[in-house]
Amino acid sequence: MRILYVEDDDSKVTDVKKLFKDLIPNNNMVITNSLTSGITEIRNNKYDLILLDMSLPLYDFKDYDNDEEDDFETFAGIDILEEMKRIKVETNVIIITAFDVLGENENKLNLEQLNEQMMEEYSSTYKGIIHYKTSSLEWSNAFKKLIKENYKI
Repeated sequence: MRILYVEDDDSKVTDVKKLFKDLIPNNNMVITNSLTSGITEIRNNKYDLILLDMSLPLYDFKDYDNDEEDDFETFAGIDILEEMKRIKVETNVIIITAFDVLGENENKLNLEQLNEQMMEEYSSTYKGIIHYKTSSLEWSNAFKKLIKENYKI
């Protein structure tokens, strides 16, 4: 199984890779670290599953030295889903985020609201959202359940 994981947090990548290794030992997981590199990878390669963080830097840090706040996109996962829809990529997507609320002011959404919005707008590819918390195993159980529901393992 070929998997793309778009994530900028190394510890989260380590945890998800370990979990996937236990679920599907012969997986091939490619990691990208930003909105731009994730979209580039999706345009250039085919995957069986795409895992997305919701909030991502616009560029890979190793490629871009500027740490300014406006170089970060709170809803990058939606931007990637929108690009997938535009270029007609029909790969299953699971969001894995450490935040339980995203955005500010009138753009503020909790995970339930975000899940409903994405189910409505991206129903052909979006499979669910996982609230990642290092202090709990709940996220890993929810993740395993989503994988088992969508893939024969």
